[in-house]
Amino acid sequence: MATYKKRGFKKNSSSDKVGAFEKKSTTASVFKSLDQGSSRTQIWIQKNQNKIFGLFALVILIILGIFSYTTFVLEPKEIDAYNKMFYSQKKYDEAVLINSDSLYNIALSGDSSNMGMLDII
Repeated sequence: MATYKKRGFKKNSSSDKVGAFEKKSTTASVFKSLDQGSSRTQIWIQKNQNKIFGLFALVILIILGIFSYTTFVLEPKEIDAYNKMFYSQKKYDEAVLINSDSLYNIALSGDSSNMGMLDII
């Protein structure tokens, strides 16, 4: 018959080796501090998740607002101003060629059907 020897409590030597290794190793301590820092960051992000998404949405809305303002408001106004200024620019170019004061006045003040450059400004 086989006899059974009852073993006494023996400490787990592998956990002692890991603990001793972590105490000696600078790399292990760096990784441990990185883990703690990342968990704190993760907790902060979870706590402030709605604020972060709100800020992100606000930035996107501001960018879209600026883009739409330039596209739908400024560009049509510029095109309209260029169209209105065409006649005055043409009269100004004629006045430069001929050196006529009356054409300069028409270019600046306009005539009965077209605006002058001063009116456009």
